[in-house]
Amino acid sequence: MIIIFILIFSIVYCWNQEFEKENLIEVYKQNGSKLFQTKNKDLSIIDIDLNSSWISFWGVKITNNSDFNKFEKSYAKDFNYKKYNLYFLINWQFFTNIKDKNTGLSFPLKSDWKIITDYVDNEIPKRTFIIDNNWNAKILEWYKKEFLENKNYKEVIVAFTPEVKARKNAKIWRTYIWVKSPKEIVFFVAKNKIQEEMNKIISDYWIKKDHIIMMDWWPSSQFAYYENNWPWSEWEQFYWKWEVPHFFVIYNK
Repeated sequence: MIIIFILIFSIVYCWNQEFEKENLIEVYKQNGSKLFQTKNKDLSIIDIDLNSSWISFWGVKITNNSDFNKFEKSYAKDFNYKKYNLYFLINWQFFTNIKDKNTGLSFPLKSDWKIITDYVDNEIPKRTFIIDNNWNAKILEWYKKEFLENKNYKEVIVAFTPEVKARKNAKIWRTYIWVKSPKEIVFFVAKNKIQEEMNKIISDYWIKKDHIIMMDWWPSSQFAYYENNWPWSEWEQFYWKWEVPHFFVIYNK
């Protein structure tokens, strides 16, 4: 019985691997971190290897405005990439002010052991994405303020579970993070998907939902990459070009 089960699982797994090969193309690679896209670019998968890449949550610009609306929105192309040996920017944080140049961030954020904000906008069920002082990543099923205060947590950010039904029937850009292992983080960015379709993408890759955190969506859902090994390199940006207050910054160790 065990042998039959293993055989069936192996067939299904191999089929799934072949499905990935047929539908995804590797379009970019930098120090172990890779970008795969479907041919029509409606799905992008960004695989980050924490053994060779740094990921910083400090993709914010703080202004001199009030404590609430103190973060300035910007385009990915305007980010000061020369400060880093940078190759990916991926949007992250939900924010509170859509119309104006400056905004508050909706949920708690900590980077490089510094608490950026402890504000919580609502009581919708949360998950917390953490990178600790050993550069190990994990997702916790809840949020508590002591996560921000934990001295072993270098980077902390808060968002939703994929079960949250916000705009579930809207065909919009959506972004999920999968913590595949403590040293590997995978971003899924897809366009024109209702939430059920996005969740099916996750299930097609045999990913458990408790390993996923749901990021900000359309029109915030976007990323850019920069081939900084070449003097003529320019930003390639997908999918939406919209000002946002916060990016994940992924760069060379």
